[in-house]
Amino acid sequence: MSDLEPRRSSRLSRKERAGRAYSLVLATGGFALLTAVLVLLAVFTSLG
Repeated sequence: MSDLEPRRSSRLSRKERAGRAYSLVLATGGFALLTAVLVLLAVFTSLG
């Protein structure tokens, strides 16, 4: 009786979840790489 709402039947399949996780890893890796490049650029321009 604790859960009166029915469960959603449109759950993601394992393949869809894996695809979503892969794209999330790619996005966060890209942002990390961009951050590292910008930090290095800031360091080199402040030294020069």
